Amino acid sequence: MARQLILSEEWGLRTLMWRAFIIDHRYWLTYVGALIVFLTFISKEVLREHWTGLATSIEGTENILNVRNDVDSVYESCRF
Repeated sequence: MARQLILSEEWGLRTLMWRAFIIDHRYWLTYVGALIVFLTFISKEVLREHWTGLATSIEGTENILNVRNDVDSVYESCRF
């Protein structure tokens, strides 16, 4: 019982400390949160452009390979 009381007092103290920290730094926390959202948006856009460019390049390579295979098959059919 005594241990539970000590733990609950520690928990209450920690909660009060966090609340005081948040209240004292609420303006900075607003900027930090906005910065996180902004960086997430920017990184998402950069990654989207990168992956879109990569997908386009892979698609173009596949088309070239298909054309090359078609030319080879026509060449083989004309040889015989």
